[in-house]
Amino acid sequence: MADQEINLRKLLLEGVAIVASILIAFGIDSSWEEFQENKKREHALSALRSEFQATYAGAMSTRDYHKQEQEQLLQLLKLTREGPADLDAEEAIQLVQSAILFTTYLPPTGALDSLIGSGDLNSLLPAELRSNLVQFQKLLESLYRTQSWGLAFVNEELTIYLGERVPLVVFGFSDEQHRKKWSDYYSKEETAVYARELMGSLEFQNLIHTRLLIAALLENKTGLLAEDAGIICEMLGTECSTSEA
Repeated sequence: MADQEINLRKLLLEGVAIVASILIAFGIDSSWEEFQENKKREHALSALRSEFQATYAGAMSTRDYHKQEQEQLLQLLKLTREGPADLDAEEAIQLVQSAILFTTYLPPTGALDSLIGSGDLNSLLPAELRSNLVQFQKLLESLYRTQSWGLAFVNEELTIYLGERVPLVVFGFSDEQHRKKWSDYYSKEETAVYARELMGSLEFQNLIHTRLLIAALLENKTGLLAEDAGIICEMLGTECSTSEA
């Protein structure tokens, strides 16, 4: 009888030990999974912080560029309205260049794209941050569409219009080497003649109006993108500044 009680206790203790070891194993496994999940989350947040700091700086810089671009286009538009009686050839070159040079902005999106592609966006990030990231993506898509339209307009309409009326070597380059090249073929007086013909064209004036609209839209959209990136930076616990550019 005593032996049976001892065996029963032994079996009971062994059973308790087995159950305890299983629970401990589950606990360790759960803690390890939680550790891995936290590590993965922190890595994703760190990558997003760096990405949106760069986006804020880049979008602000691009916004300022489009603001200056509008000032040049307005000056060019003013010449088309008033008539360039005493137009300087160098000034003409610079102003027409402001219309045919087109800059696009492509912010870094690798970290965000990776989160979306892996399916980890919902599991790793809080709902409010996800909502702001979705809004950011919509703004970015809108910016891309406007940039595509602007690039197509400059390449397929404005540049072709100029190419049919003006030797593009006159207006097509901004560096000193190429500017010297056109001066070898065209005098300042000849360049000014081409410029005066352009400034007197209603069709050219309408093209510059469209180019100005594109620049204004791009200033607005890059400004909104920078604002949204700043909000996301705050949510990620970091500061955004233009010094990141």
